[in-house]
Amino acid sequence: EALIPAEEGKLRFFVIPMNFGKKYQGFSPRNARMDALDIDTMPLDPVSVTALLLGWPERQEKFENSVIDCSGAEYSWDADGEWSYVCYFYFLVGKLEFDADAADDAYARYGTAVAFPGVLPLAD
Repeated sequence: EALIPAEEGKLRFFVIPMNFGKKYQGFSPRNARMDALDIDTMPLDPVSVTALLLGWPERQEKFENSVIDCSGAEYSWDADGEWSYVCYFYFLVGKLEFDADAADDAYARYGTAVAFPGVLPLAD
């Protein structure tokens, strides 16, 4: 009911290019987010990345895949106002794992998932 086609039989949708972390691999999540926002790129949050992984589970099915961090949202386990952690996804021992780590730490295998809204012109 939320998606009502403009004309009978025609659905509208947007295709937004995205990257699962290669662009910012090796950056700290916080630096990746700041750089992405400076160039009008949208860092993705854990909910968006979860939805994308549900649609493309092959992206994280072996250890060799890079770790996807979600710098579109930060968290504080202590609820102290210091938003210093980001969630990330990785593959370990036959399954997809989910955890959080410091937003300021950079690791070679980690990369921030980003979307590129406005990259392609929308056509009718």
